[in-house]
Amino acid sequence: MNGQSSAQEQSSAQKLSIYGAFSRKEDSCSREEFDNLGNYVFAEQDTQDTVAVRNINGNNVPSGEKTSISRDQFLNCYLPEPALYNNKVLPAIRELNETIEQGEKALENEEFLSAEYEFKNALAIDEKNIRATFDLGLTYLEMQDWESTEQVFQKLIKMEAPFQREHKHLFNKFGIELRKK
Repeated sequence: MNGQSSAQEQSSAQKLSIYGAFSRKEDSCSREEFDNLGNYVFAEQDTQDTVAVRNINGNNVPSGEKTSISRDQFLNCYLPEPALYNNKVLPAIRELNETIEQGEKALENEEFLSAEYEFKNALAIDEKNIRATFDLGLTYLEMQDWESTEQVFQKLIKMEAPFQREHKHLFNKFGIELRKK
């Protein structure tokens, strides 16, 4: 009976999805293995066997490139931090998203200075935010500020994240706006 119970527990554990803030176990993982990851990360299960992990920046927002690691390795090296997620990360993510949405609304209403202000505020929270960076570039494009537009898109070219499948609509939107100009 114990063998059967243990198998059921393992099966249940594998069905649980990983999502939220986590801290690194100091004694379980070598630093070299996770050089690009800090002590606090945001993780979400990618597939049944992998977890996508990003650092949590100083503003409590998941930021930067995703690193994909095996689920087993992740569970051996990280502990859940529900209080951090609920009290700091989730409110910071909401604030960031609201700021970007306000900027997008201002851009849509052709309030370009307000849009620029909101996108810069979003980038102050997460300097690697793809959506805010693209939208700031679109704002400069609408303002016909060619130098600033070029600077923003040069920044994007140096980033890896915009070239992921989830961001292709941003390139499409930019292409459409560029053709209009």
